[in-house]
Amino acid sequence: MKTLFISDLDGTLLNQNDSLSEKTIETISRLQEEGMYFTYATARSYATASIVAKGLVPSVPVILYNGATMIDAATGELIIHTGFSREDKDAMRDALEHLGLRPMVYAYVNGIEKVSYILSSCNDGMQYYLDKRSGDKRMRAVETDEDLWEGDSFYVTCIGDEELLRPAYEALRNDARFRITFQQEIYRKEYWLEIMPACVSKANAILLLKEKYGFDRIVSFGDSMNDIPMFEISDEAYAVENAADALKALATGVIESNEADGVAKWLDYHWQEELLLSGKLYDTSDALLASRRCLAHHLSKDYNDTYEEQTKERTVILKELLPHCYQNVYLQGPIQFDYGTHITFGPGCYANFNFTVLDAASITIGTGVFFGPNCTLAAPVHPLVAEERTFRRKANGDVYDWEYGRPIHIGDRCWIASNVTICGGVTIGENTVIGAGSVVTKDIPAGVLAAGNPCRVIRKITEEDRILPEEIRRKDIF
Repeated sequence: MKTLFISDLDGTLLNQNDSLSEKTIETISRLQEEGMYFTYATARSYATASIVAKGLVPSVPVILYNGATMIDAATGELIIHTGFSREDKDAMRDALEHLGLRPMVYAYVNGIEKVSYILSSCNDGMQYYLDKRSGDKRMRAVETDEDLWEGDSFYVTCIGDEELLRPAYEALRNDARFRITFQQEIYRKEYWLEIMPACVSKANAILLLKEKYGFDRIVSFGDSMNDIPMFEISDEAYAVENAADALKALATGVIESNEADGVAKWLDYHWQEELLLSGKLYDTSDALLASRRCLAHHLSKDYNDTYEEQTKERTVILKELLPHCYQNVYLQGPIQFDYGTHITFGPGCYANFNFTVLDAASITIGTGVFFGPNCTLAAPVHPLVAEERTFRRKANGDVYDWEYGRPIHIGDRCWIASNVTICGGVTIGENTVIGAGSVVTKDIPAGVLAAGNPCRVIRKITEEDRILPEEIRRKDIF
């Protein structure tokens, strides 16, 4: 599993001094050296983002101007740029001029990135912005509206009092041609009205990165309202403690604030689990993994101590033990899960007595899969060479070993008969039956009967294998 970790900058990764702490730089740089894919998404330009994020070079192109451009942080090379069409730019310009607004227009003028503004129209908020960027070669003071709107524009910002900007927000917010954000500046009184092409967002840019670089999963971090689309397309999304309440409501969880290096701490704490899910060597003594194993073992015992008619109690336990377990899943018990958090059950699954799952990798079980008694799913793998497999002791006395896991996938409507062991790295196709006592070490195709040690295909399952009368064949299926 290949995961992209992506963070907002201001208010999320940056502290109140508009900078990265040494801890954040050291942690993320070290994790990238160990194989983590990380980048940031921001409303800033490359010129300002590279200054405030100095010392950190993301391993994946950075997303700028809320998704309008993507740039290779190591080289400054432009990867993607999305601008307004001529017609859309004219419509936006007319609406703003009608309300007496002269924005800051970000555009490529003769192939060079510029931020154009009319100096005589600057208010305190705009002047504060310009003063902070003294010496920035992108800044371009102009005198006329024609010069203001020159070039291939891709991002427009109005800065000022809420009362001044809200009419423009109301006029454009429902226009399908544009993406609008309207929010107060962090640590300042003025508001920002930001206008981009409708197709531009952090979310769409992230999806482009996901496709371009083959990521399987997105984990994001943010603090403000413009991070909502990013959160909505993420597999997991975490709001820092200082985030807007609306963003916290959408988040997978709330982490420590930007001042407390919340993102870096979360990444460091979860990194060994990411290595586990990626099929790489991981440290079994890792604090997070150890705590999750301990919880899963306790919950498995709690489940085994219930009677099968105690459905409410069992439901509560499974909800905590198996967060990715869907409806109508019945586990007879006894059960034993190593983590529980790395396995997904589709609806309508059933497991008989002594169901054991060592989910040291991603395990996916489809819809309507049946398991007989004494079945084991074993994802973890130890090194074959004895000296690499042995226990080790850290300087603090902790005992650990190196392991890695290989994913298991079982397709819809499979029947895994009694005393079957399925090893890591195996995919079993849908509608297949695995005979009793089998040890499955290699992939098994769909729609077959397979058995043996090692498990091999015996034959296809055909229409001649049907035993139910026609009149009840489809009756009462859910």
